[in-house]
Amino acid sequence: MQLTKQVLIFVNKKFGNGYLINSPSLEFALQKESSRVFGSLPEIMRALLVDHCFEDGNKRTAAFLLISFFENNRIPVNPERVVKTIREIAMKSPTSTEKIRSMIKYAARNR
Repeated sequence: MQLTKQVLIFVNKKFGNGYLINSPSLEFALQKESSRVFGSLPEIMRALLVDHCFEDGNKRTAAFLLISFFENNRIPVNPERVVKTIREIAMKSPTSTEKIRSMIKYAARNR
């Protein structure tokens, strides 16, 4: 499934109110094309967890997207690590998407 603004609003409505308060950040993240590991997922995680693009439900939306990404790509996922990673990104607010990319890799490890 192609991630679009409308898809992310739909997903956020399952966990929050779907009210977008920082549209430019989300649009920027969605425009990023990347051939690197996890594609544009780090940019989307940054928009959700650092820039808080939705009024409510950013962490829950991010966790859902991360778990869905892992499952769709048959990457073993550890739900406890996903929760820990989401919280860590939200608390530390890293500006570097490379740092977020490495944090996402941690969540994928199944040990």
